[in-house]
Amino acid sequence: MSFETFTWFPDTESDHGVKPAVETTKFGDGYELRVPIGINSTPMSWNLTFTRDNTESMVILSFLRNRGGFEAFIWTNPQEEQGVYVCREWKVKRLKAGGAMRITCTFDQVFESAS
Repeated sequence: MSFETFTWFPDTESDHGVKPAVETTKFGDGYELRVPIGINSTPMSWNLTFTRDNTESMVILSFLRNRGGFEAFIWTNPQEEQGVYVCREWKVKRLKAGGAMRITCTFDQVFESAS
């Protein structure tokens, strides 16, 4: 399967988090054993904002709608690391100035083969 590429760069105040997938077994006296779940146990999640004019906003929204919240795409994050992501939801706010829009969304890293 080949993936489309999301080419827009987010606003500068975008942030990300990582929630490692870890299995924990607790023993007596406060001891615990922790092991990662799977080989890709540290996916990133990016909270992004795109403030653009109406025309560019509509192109971004079209890209997201066409993926439907389930189809993955390639994206290079602000740390310049390319990966495969999915956007499950987004919000749009119309701004007063000149028909601009602010799109907020979350890109969740997924691990799929592009071949």
